Amino acid sequence: MNPGTIDDQVGAAAPRLPLTAAQRGLWFAQQLIPDTPIVIATYVELQGDLDIDLLDRVCRRGLTEVECLVRIGEVDGVPHQVVDRSGDDDFPIVDVSDRDDPAAAAHDWMVADYTAGFDLLSDRLIRGAVIRLGDRHHYWYSCIHHVVVDGYGAIRFMNRAAELYTAELAGTAPADDSYAASRLADLVAADAQYRDSKRFQTDREHWMAKARDLPAPLSPAGAAGPPDITPLRGGGLISAVLSGRLTDAAERYGSIDAAVTIAAVAAYFAIATDTSDVVLSLPVTGRTNAVLRKAAGMVSNVVPIRMQVGATTTVGELVKATGLELTGALRHQRYRSEDLRADLVAADPSLATNGAELGGLYGPTINVMNFPTDLELGSVAGHFNVLTSGPVADMMVNLYPAADGTRVDILANHHLYDPDTLGRHHERMIRVLEAFADGDPERRVLSIDTVTDAEHDALVPARGPLAPPARTLGESSTRPSAAHRTPSRSATTVVTASTPRSPTGRQGAGRRCWETT
Repeated sequence: MNPGTIDDQVGAAAPRLPLTAAQRGLWFAQQLIPDTPIVIATYVELQGDLDIDLLDRVCRRGLTEVECLVRIGEVDGVPHQVVDRSGDDDFPIVDVSDRDDPAAAAHDWMVADYTAGFDLLSDRLIRGAVIRLGDRHHYWYSCIHHVVVDGYGAIRFMNRAAELYTAELAGTAPADDSYAASRLADLVAADAQYRDSKRFQTDREHWMAKARDLPAPLSPAGAAGPPDITPLRGGGLISAVLSGRLTDAAERYGSIDAAVTIAAVAAYFAIATDTSDVVLSLPVTGRTNAVLRKAAGMVSNVVPIRMQVGATTTVGELVKATGLELTGALRHQRYRSEDLRADLVAADPSLATNGAELGGLYGPTINVMNFPTDLELGSVAGHFNVLTSGPVADMMVNLYPAADGTRVDILANHHLYDPDTLGRHHERMIRVLEAFADGDPERRVLSIDTVTDAEHDALVPARGPLAPPARTLGESSTRPSAAHRTPSRSATTVVTASTPRSPTGRQGAGRRCWETT
């Protein structure tokens, strides 16, 4: 795109701003995988009378307030951005109410839309629609390129739109003063100020010390695949009872809920991969001050958290270690994963081929989303659903609150996993969560049994090949020996080493059994 293209679309007077470090990371990532859209796609399911024209108006106002209406241009290979206030976006109504399965048709439409992606140099980088499933049943859909907004920002926009909708429907003024969204220029300035600060250097030193000897990303699949924008999705709601038990257990461990659940997920991956050095990728908001917290742009980051799970490690020790990891990670969360990656490769060029890909920089992702998932548009209640937050390299575990408990969803790269395998991973992970919810700090982590009931039934009692027909001693003594059957061969004893496989199908490292043949 030449500079005049943006001038034609938004006007020559619109100020051009550089991309922030977070945006540059997404910009270059999209160039590396041009056929894999890096987008945030969500929908809110609404049951009740919906004023679609009003929703259209408040969405436009909300996007203007949070300055998500951004266009990107490029001059001499350097990208820049401008805020586009033209407000000419389409807001289509997609009617699938006459389909045999309206919900399935709606999901198919949304998947087709968000997998189509965007042209970063010509498109408005946000799309929205209302999908009509019935007279009083709708999906409010939104798709935004990740270079413009992150998950926090997407939720902030949709909550603001819901607030504006409710206020206008009631004939009251919205709480403008309390909202006070940061402007995009303020976000760019805050990013530049941080990168020139002593804090930036302190954060860099912290992560270089923590990440200098990180192992290669672990994978329960034991393989690598291309980033997946349409991953398999498994899991679901865990009961309010189990959620409450995990909260009570956190108090007994002297920790917080997030540390307990993350420790449990780390324990599961340690058991599933027979790995003692577990590194997980942790998405963080990166919002450490008021300007950043009020911004709806792209700020979020991904940092590594590392736990050791040895033969004698107890549940209490792992929860404590995880809590310390989280404290350090959050304290230094603004230092970009792209910067850390570049620092590590500069220190050790062999890491450039370490297989760290978008979404799987350090290992499986654990995403703890502590935000309310319910919205209200006047009298119409809605529930916030995430379709995608970007490509999945291997496996991602999402934990977020729900009305009747906690959701534990697992997203898995469909190039590496199948639905049955994903279902078993989820069932085993819940078993580990239940063990941590028991609140026994002295229990050894590796003593937790992750074998499912179905697998127990298949494995116990042990079964082998059918026994040969019984023979008497006399029949055995008259049967030709091996030496008589093959007189030309030498008698040998061969000792071979084999490695037993875990229920996940991976070989257990360092655990050898000897067989004589």
